Order: sequence, then C-alpha cells, then structure tokens
Amino acid sequence: MPVSDVVQINISVSGAGPTAAGFGEPMLLAYHTAYTDRVREYSSLAGVAVDFPPGASSSPPAYLMAQAVFAQTPAPTAVKIGRRALPYTQTLNLTCLSTSATDTYSFQLRLPGGSWRVVTVASTGVPNTDVATINTAVTALAITGLTATHSGAVLTLTMAAGALLDVRPDYVHMTFADVTTDPGIVADLTAIVAADPAFYGILSDSQSALEVAALAANVEGLGSSNPYLYIFNNSDTIDATSSTADIFTTLKTAAYTRTAGLYAQGQLLCYSAAAWMGRLFPTTPGSENWAFKTLAGVPADALTTSQVHNVEGKNASVYTPLAGLNLTQFGKRPDGNWIDITRGVDALTNTIAIGVLALEANKLKVPYTDAGIDMVRAIVIASLKQFTDTGFLADTPAPTVSVPLKSTVSSADRAARILRNVNFSATLAGAINSTVINGVLSV
Repeated sequence: MPVSDVVQINISVSGAGPTAAGFGEPMLLAYHTAYTDRVREYSSLAGVAVDFPPGASSSPPAYLMAQAVFAQTPAPTAVKIGRRALPYTQTLNLTCLSTSATDTYSFQLRLPGGSWRVVTVASTGVPNTDVATINTAVTALAITGLTATHSGAVLTLTMAAGALLDVRPDYVHMTFADVTTDPGIVADLTAIVAADPAFYGILSDSQSALEVAALAANVEGLGSSNPYLYIFNNSDTIDATSSTADIFTTLKTAAYTRTAGLYAQGQLLCYSAAAWMGRLFPTTPGSENWAFKTLAGVPADALTTSQVHNVEGKNASVYTPLAGLNLTQFGKRPDGNWIDITRGVDALTNTIAIGVLALEANKLKVPYTDAGIDMVRAIVIASLKQFTDTGFLADTPAPTVSVPLKSTVSSADRAARILRNVNFSATLAGAINSTVINGVLSV
C-alpha cells in the first residue's frame, strides 16, 4: 500500500503554477542484451564496466550514460540501469543546404564511444547532387550496422535494430533530425517501474523527438503516484529555430512539469542530460539551480544569440560558453517554471508524508485529541523548517501551519479517524538568474 493511502498531501505552487535518498538516484533506460534483469544498481563506473565493458572501437550507450553521470563533481552515489527490451531502429536525416560551390560539407560519424570518422565533401552548389556524393562517402566508411540512402537533398542514416550512431552534424551546411520511431519506450518504463520503482531521475540512451514525446507524456501521467523527473537532450536543428514543429514546442504546449530538455547541437550522443542530472542530483532537493552549471565531459555548443533565445522561448535550456565558462542556461520546465521546484516540491511532500507515517508507526497511538493533532502539526512545522534551512522555502514571511481543534471536527471524521484541514502556507525562495545593476560615475 502506498504512503499516500495513509497520508494525503496536496501542494500547489502559487503564481505559476520513495525515500529521500531516491531523489538523488537516476534510472538510465538503455537497450541491451547484457543480462535479462530489468534493473541493476551500480555504485561506480567500474561496476558498470563489468556488465557494459567499454571498447576501443565502441562502447555500450549504457556505459556512456553512466560515465556522463559519474564524471560530475560531486556525483550521485549510485545509478540504476533499466533494460529497454524493445529495440529502436535509429534513423537520422541530414539535409544538404549549400547552394555555393565554395562550401565544403564536413561532419563526423562514429559508433558510440569509438573513433570519429570524418566525412568531407566539396559542395557543387546543388544539394541534390551533393547528397549522392556524400552518400557514397558515408558508405565507404563501412561503419558496422549503418546503411546510408538518399532522396532529394536528404541523406538518411539507418542503423541496425538496437544499435546507435553518434553524429557531429555539419550544422552550417546541413539540417539534422533524429526521426527514430518509438519502439515502445513506455512499455519498457512500465516494466522497469514494476521491477524497481525506487528511483527519481529518468534518462534514456536514444532520445528522438518521438521517443521523448512518448516518455514525457507517460512520466507526466504518473504524477504524484510515481513522481519522477525526466531529463533529455535533443539535437534536431529545428529546436533552435523559430519553428513550432519541434519537440521543445510540443512539450511546452502540453505544459509538462516533470520533464526538461537541453539542446545539444554539436553532438547527438553527448548525453548532456545525463551529465546535467549527475551534477545536480547530489544536491539537497530544492536547494539547487539548474542554470549556470558546468558539465564535465560535455562539449559546449557555439550557438548564435538568436538560437539561444529561440530555445529559451520554448522553455528549454542550452549549454554554451558564457564569459569564458561553459554553462547551462535557463533550467526551465516546459510549463515555464523551474526544474528545482519540481524536485523540491516532490521532496517536501515525501518528507512530510514520511514524518507523519513515522509518527504513527513509533507511537502506540496518536490520539484524536488536541494534543494528538498538535503532534501532526509539529511534524509539518519541522519539515517546513528543514526546507527553509536548505533554501527551498523563504524564511520571510515564515511558513505557517494551522490545524483544527478537535471540537470543530465532525463526528463522522473522528469515527473514521480522518484528520482534515491541516494546512500550511510558505513562500518559495526562488533563485537569481539575471541581475540588473545601475550605477552613476561622477568626476
């Protein structure tokens, strides 16, 4: 029976809408055949390497995701790898754009974690002609599992079922789109949660727009019954344009609160989302700001101001150089609010629920008296103070808690042993993401 059957808590955020340790543990969804277990837990990258050994020519995506998580400082103490049983068939479209014979197409391909193979083709200024030459060059690389085809100006790269290709696109002379269909990622997540629901973060090895849309909708639908936070990165060129046909706009329109996206223009399998989660999950929930963080091992994107603001306008985030530092920017959820609020509210809800449940479990009985009601009030006060101390809640005005007097409770509720109208009010501390400074210099 879930804790919510005993203690029901509803927290609303004015204006915009497991255990505590679980708020720091990611679940890495990865297709593999290394074992049949749905979930395994690992406390180090060395442990992951036993089941998913990295190699010189390629490394398993599960290993690369775990590597991105554990590379951060500080890093989570453990990760879980959830087995995707349904294989994707990765399909990538690169559309040639050059109309100048002075241009050169240049992009890189590799198996995950392997050596980059460079494709360089001089433009004729005719995209439909150039794509055929590029197709021949890609085929000549003989990358295991890769088939290249073309139609019009579009080069299509298709991998064997269950295999992934890493790409550094030529985002100057081409557009890039991961059009991989969803093989059933929700069914896999459902089986993973059934096997082991004790985690909080969700990451995935393949992150096409279709897979992201399916997974985000499912995570949102689980809501407070299974509160999870899904973070992804996507490299589709359209994400950073004014177009509304991209995955960031899809999620923004749906106003999701349990998903957040990071644009990754420079490399498809950079797993910047895994690094982002790895960097922030060791923090106390609600005390963190997902903006202005450096991600170890992740290449920063050289985006134009227009591209940055296009992504920002879609309530997603970027990772770019800023005043000499590589930093994440924005840290928003699709609904326009902030990622730390989701995590903080979930943790506060959990803390109050566990506190009240512990009170019930450790007392022979919590009497239905004013004194017993005040015991519940004390738990709520202590929980709010904890989150005030960590910076999630503001200390001014101070949180308030009200409880009913026993004399005002209906006889039906007393007979059913239900305590209602335990109410609290608190203000989010928020964070400073931009600053305006005015000064006057006099001579």
